[in-house]
This record gives sequence, C-alpha cells and structure tokens, in this order.
Amino acid sequence: MPRSVSSSECRPAWFGSTWPRRWPAATRRPRLEMSALADPIANQAVEWMVLLRSGAATIQDREAFEGWRDADPRHEAACRRIEGVLGGLAQCQGEPVAMHKALLSRRRAVKGLLGLAAAGVVSSGLVRYQPELSGMMADHRTPVGRRQRITLADGGTLLLNARTSLNLSAQAVDLIEGEVLLRTPATGESWQIRTANGIVHAERPAALAVRHKRGVSRLAVLDGEILLQSGRGLSRMLEAGQLASFGDAGIYLLQGVSVLAETAWEEGLLQVDDRPLVEVVEALADYRAGVLRVASSAASMRVSGLFPLDEPDRALRAIASVLPVRIRSVTPWWVSIEAV
Repeated sequence: MPRSVSSSECRPAWFGSTWPRRWPAATRRPRLEMSALADPIANQAVEWMVLLRSGAATIQDREAFEGWRDADPRHEAACRRIEGVLGGLAQCQGEPVAMHKALLSRRRAVKGLLGLAAAGVVSSGLVRYQPELSGMMADHRTPVGRRQRITLADGGTLLLNARTSLNLSAQAVDLIEGEVLLRTPATGESWQIRTANGIVHAERPAALAVRHKRGVSRLAVLDGEILLQSGRGLSRMLEAGQLASFGDAGIYLLQGVSVLAETAWEEGLLQVDDRPLVEVVEALADYRAGVLRVASSAASMRVSGLFPLDEPDRALRAIASVLPVRIRSVTPWWVSIEAV
C-alpha cells in the first residue's frame, strides 16, 4: 500500500527559522491599467455578510450594517439579492454565539460566498473555487495548505500539492483537480497520469509535474523523456526542461517559463517572474483558508519574486510593500486586495 507523509515532512530542512527576513519580492511596473469595480455595492454587501456571519461581529458592527443598508436604496437592493441566494441576512442578527457555533458560521459564510460567486453576485475576482464534485470521492485529497507525499509500490514517489484530488491505481494516476509531481525509479513499469485533457506517459526513470486546474492542463518535465497525448489523439515527446499546456485544442510548448519555477512548490516555494497578481494570489489561495478577493483594479499588476507558500499572509504583505495595493481583512476568512 502507498505510504502517506504529512506536509511537514515535505518541507526542506532549512525552511522555518532560517528563512530570510527579506526575499526577492514583487517588482513595480511603471504602467498599470486601473479599472473600477463593476459592482462595488454588491461587494460591500458581501463583506458585511461575512462579518455578520463570522461570529465576531459586535453590536456596533450590526448597528453600522443597518445604517449602511438604510442609507441608500441600492444598498437595500444588493442585500435583497444576496438574501435570495443565501437565505437571508436576518439570521445573522442577534446576540453573539458560542465559539464553536461561530466557527460553524464562518464555514457557512465561506460556502455561501462560493455560491454568490457562481451566481454572479460578486463581479470582481474571487480566488477560491469549489472542487469538482468527483474530487469529493477521490482516493486521495489534500486540504488547503497541506502537501502529501506518497511512496509508491515500485519505489517511486508521488507528491500532491495543496487542494489536489486524484484516484490512484496500478501504474496510473487520474488527476481530478490540482497538481502532482511524480518521480519514477530506474527499474519498474511505466506510469500514466491522466487528466480530462489528455494522458502523460512516463517511462523510467523520469521526474515530471502535471497540473489540472479549472479545465486547463500543464506538463513540466524535470527529467527523462515524456510522451504527451492530447484529448484529440495528438501526441508529442517532451524532454527535460520543457513545459507544455494540452487539451482538445492541441499541445502547446510554453516558452520563457522555467520548469524549476513551475515545480518550486515541491520545496514549499512560489517562484514567479513577471506574472499577473491574480495568478500569484491563486497559488497562495491554495495555502490559505477562506476567500482571497483580487479587485479588477489590481488583477493585472505584474509580480516577480520568491515567496513562502506555507506563510501566505507573509507573502501577501511582501507584495503589498512594493505594489500600489492595500490588503483589507474583513475577517481572517475574507481578504480583499485592492489598488490604492
């Protein structure tokens, strides 16, 4: 049987107290396009809802919410729209509840926000996604903020990134959602990693990473030669150092992307070079419970740097120190990143 190892065992020995206080962080771009939020009132209503459902709202918070709701007919309309999705903000009113009930309330609030995003109530970027339903019944699932290493029967290893779900059978991995890194030994059988977009064939020995998120699949080859087949039967051999995206439209080699940067998560790191902020926050969101929201005014800002995945709040602060953005925390489970 495969042996699982917790994420703490997947961290490098130097990670922790020896981590430098400063690391290469984001770089400021001279020209940034800023655009207003499409529906800021809806966003404000959602933020009020999260606060009121968190269990931490005070009487003053509730009075302030009522004042905000009554101040403008548009505020009332936004609240009614959200009530129609979540079953009413009225249930948030009343005296503070016990801590265990507050925690349950926070979880319900996060689930409710996911429903709001799917219903189109929140118009700006929400960086938290529901896993596919098939992933809920997967053989192996990693939660937010945890990596898992599995020792395979042939001596190889399979590392799962945070928020990954897959089914594991003899010499085959069915990747439902998330990201894996497979290392095969010099002896043994070949392996397959299958996603909804194609099949990756790994001969021995090999080291490769496969990602499948929100319908997009990518392959990064660290060692060996890998045969990649797309959903339409197209095939291509990839060598060490190459990276490709694949799907029904075909196989596309990705230029200017480092394979080592693509797989830095194995060491608990996020390495990016001139990537949009929303993409960086997506990676950090896999390591932070709750909702991370990136306003459209900040989503396209470019980021370069090396960040610790296991300390997402620290990474966010580093980004905010060099980019013209501010981080607002309505509750610990709801963080908004906006342009200043």
